[in-house]
Amino acid sequence: ERMLGWFHIIHFFLYYLIVITVFRDWRDWRNLFIVSIAAAALVCLNSLFRIPYSTVGNTAYVSGYAIFNFYFALILFFKSREEKSSAGWLISSLYLIAALTMFSVLGVTHTRGAYVGLGVSFLLLFTLYILYSHSKKLKIYSLAAIASGIILVSLVFIYPQSGLAKIPILNTVTQISFKGVTFQTRLISWKTAVKDFPSQPILGTGYGNFAVTFDKYFDPKFYSYTPTETYFDRAHNNLVDIASTGGLVSLLAYLFIFMAAGYYLVKGKKQNKIFVNEFILLVCLFTAYFIQNLAVFDSLVTYIPLMLALGYVYWLF
Repeated sequence: ERMLGWFHIIHFFLYYLIVITVFRDWRDWRNLFIVSIAAAALVCLNSLFRIPYSTVGNTAYVSGYAIFNFYFALILFFKSREEKSSAGWLISSLYLIAALTMFSVLGVTHTRGAYVGLGVSFLLLFTLYILYSHSKKLKIYSLAAIASGIILVSLVFIYPQSGLAKIPILNTVTQISFKGVTFQTRLISWKTAVKDFPSQPILGTGYGNFAVTFDKYFDPKFYSYTPTETYFDRAHNNLVDIASTGGLVSLLAYLFIFMAAGYYLVKGKKQNKIFVNEFILLVCLFTAYFIQNLAVFDSLVTYIPLMLALGYVYWLF
């Protein structure tokens, strides 16, 4: 569930190489996304109707997994709308239902990092549609969606006791606070990483060794916030975790992956290799993933779809 070391990383890299080698046309990618979405739908339904952390073991991982497949479902939805077939409307409806299932699970997992990441990606999505869409009607709808979202969230914060704030997804929004216990314990772990960083800035302490750093600079205030929680074996911030355990070498390598993906998305868009819908959805997907990882860390179920997303960018370009 939590283990990520060199053994895992090298296998995910090989998995990425296999994906970009084997999947050569749209039909291949469509089938791969369908399998990914179907598996995610089962995980999310189990989370909705049985137990919040489903078969994954942690609600934060369920949220991250759902975000990837939410955007995969939207990619298939827009692609199916472009295909002219008699069953096109039915297939499009199934993709949309799958996307709504992924979105609904966030109301059960209550993962604030995922909410912030997805919220920012929605804001970016409508902003990009305003900038790139040639449809005046779509620009108006996007502007209305941004305005409605801002008003809705503002009302929830202003009137936290209202019936509006009792809606599961909106209720979690009201719990986002810098004074919250979860944020304070994470802040303590981030401070320990900052204190230890100068001692091993290039290569870090080694993957999986954040507990060494946390113990070395342990702050007793941690138990003022949560007397029953175990110590942190992860920094609960992917960038801090990588910088602490892998040093600057690993952090820069990680960041360059997304810089490269962004470069090829923009270049592909300019060269008309990547259509507007795919460009916008992939940019928003990487944005949501990156932001939600500022409050958690990667796991098996987020690395699998991450390799798919990166492989899809490669294929599109």
